[in-house]
Amino acid sequence: MGLSELDLNLGALEIGTLISSILFGVTNVQLYMYSRRKFKDRFHVQGLVVTLWTFEAIHTVILWVYIYRLTVTFYGVPSALKQTSWELNMSGFFEGIISGTVQAFFAYRVLAISGNWIVPVILGQALHCK
Repeated sequence: MGLSELDLNLGALEIGTLISSILFGVTNVQLYMYSRRKFKDRFHVQGLVVTLWTFEAIHTVILWVYIYRLTVTFYGVPSALKQTSWELNMSGFFEGIISGTVQAFFAYRVLAISGNWIVPVILGQALHCK
């Protein structure tokens, strides 16, 4: 793997993780505001919010551990980018759980607002096809 390919792969990973971390900071502010206003949401909705935040925190930490492993532990070993690691596998796992849960909750809220099963079913299928 040439240096330019290494720069492209590692650079994209670092920029993506940095942007993801910034958005996690925004999520922290949203969680703080949500908890301060004491909305009268049902317990399962509050639990869902805290669970999703926890999964997102784990996902962010795993991404930074992966970057540390590639840039510090395996410094100067370009072949490390070709190997699949537990960090990369777990990152995809948590990303799938987070996005699937958020999309399912969105479809549930559309059902609650519209009172019609057709719209959430079509929406769920459209979100599933992404």
